[in-house]
Amino acid sequence: MSMKNLILFTVSMFLLILNSCQEEEKNEVFNPGTLTKVSNLSGLISRVTQNPTFYDNILDNTSWFSVVLPVTITLNGQTLTVTQNEDYNTVKTIKNQSQSDDDIVHFSFPITIKYKNYQEVIVANQSQLNAIYDVSGPETGFNEIKCIDFNYPLKINYYNTTTQVANTITIADHTQLYNFIDVLKTEEIYSIVYPIAMTKSDSSMVVFNSNDQLQNGIEIVINDCDEPNTNNPELSTIIIDGSWY
Repeated sequence: MSMKNLILFTVSMFLLILNSCQEEEKNEVFNPGTLTKVSNLSGLISRVTQNPTFYDNILDNTSWFSVVLPVTITLNGQTLTVTQNEDYNTVKTIKNQSQSDDDIVHFSFPITIKYKNYQEVIVANQSQLNAIYDVSGPETGFNEIKCIDFNYPLKINYYNTTTQVANTITIADHTQLYNFIDVLKTEEIYSIVYPIAMTKSDSSMVVFNSNDQLQNGIEIVINDCDEPNTNNPELSTIIIDGSWY
């Protein structure tokens, strides 16, 4: 065999082997456990790991962000410092004391707000807060799931179908996991390295070994999640103490 033919043969074999390796990598990545940003399980994971923004809606009237506590407010002529989640019930009580007041929460500025991705913004005055409300738009996200938490660290296999770059990422906390999914692009996919463990609100731990198990496990506990008592008073309370019209 001539030297030229030998070189061509060597290059051809190299390209064949390289292509085979890439095909093998693709087959390994594109498996039933592959997830995208819009997968149902990705949405559930985001709801578990996001900064809770629905829980304080009686205070800020939006799920786009939460207000970082402590914060001092004036409500229906009463001044109150909200220091913990349990104080939201006090806010509700003040709102329900009368049917003739405006129930508008007035913040003592500056305040700090925190978005679902844990980004914090200091708001200096009411005008700045109103501007944030104006650009927030309709609320299209889901409410947080607070009654189950991931146990960290956990690992994720990541693959970019355009650049064909693969990597394994170690996730250390909620912030990293939420933002990993939040910034995923259309051409990016991932898979969770199982088994993983989660802790429920009763402190019991459950282990999952597949996407189906994880999705079912999160969906089952959603109805058990505690939500703040920010709705109208119970009927019995209205009958005894409420105003009738």
